[in-house]
Amino acid sequence: MQSNNGPESDPPEEGLPLVPQHDFIPSYLSKVTGIQRSHYYTKDEVARHRTTVDAWLSVQDRVLNVSDLTARSHGITPAERRARATLARYAGTNVTHWFKANRFPLELREFSNWKHNGMQEYFLPQGPIPDVLPFAPVTNYSVPRPGRRKTFWWNEARREIGKLTKKTRKIWVVNMLFASEPHNAAPQQLKVCSEETLKEILYRYLHYNRHAGSYTWKYEGRVLDMDKTLEDNGIDDDEEELKALDINADEYIPVLHVYFNDDLTSA
Repeated sequence: MQSNNGPESDPPEEGLPLVPQHDFIPSYLSKVTGIQRSHYYTKDEVARHRTTVDAWLSVQDRVLNVSDLTARSHGITPAERRARATLARYAGTNVTHWFKANRFPLELREFSNWKHNGMQEYFLPQGPIPDVLPFAPVTNYSVPRPGRRKTFWWNEARREIGKLTKKTRKIWVVNMLFASEPHNAAPQQLKVCSEETLKEILYRYLHYNRHAGSYTWKYEGRVLDMDKTLEDNGIDDDEEELKALDINADEYIPVLHVYFNDDLTSA
């Protein structure tokens, strides 16, 4: 077994798995320069990480990597195994409802248990979770070793890998290099985070165009500022207004045109 103290690899603290790249970006594209990877995730992206070896949770606006708490481990008690199983069952979902509202650091919800003379206990209808001790003494639960974790896992800053977007937007991207070849100029629809800049959206578009960094982005003939969001570039989100008018918002998705600059980036 590889030591966690090896100087050659500098593994994450306490064995937390490295943050994986976006699923939709091939690894060889992550080296393209001048392009920013987004720190925001959509609900669909979080939902892809729902296995015992690759488990993400969203809490409020934070996305947490809990893979080390859901992976199978030898030498743990049955109670700890059940706690890990609960966390794995909810991987890829939003668990904000487990915690008290408007509290940071996060605090688990509590209730008065009449079975225990009204004592305050953690409210865990979903089942036991790691770091929460049983209310009564039991023989099948071992207290975590001293120094293993100084704070509850849900308040560990090292687990945060990004933010959950408040709003997902759809856009069409049309490569004008193939404008004279309609059969090759099929537009690509992207689902992006409303907080992302155009540079971060460009990173998503790399999946469809390896040389996306060599294009000028325009909307209705205007060159877009790549350091600003869609909203800041004057591309308003009219989805709620369209819904209020009973109009299908998918029929009015903004179309961005990209024009080749003839200065190929290295991919």
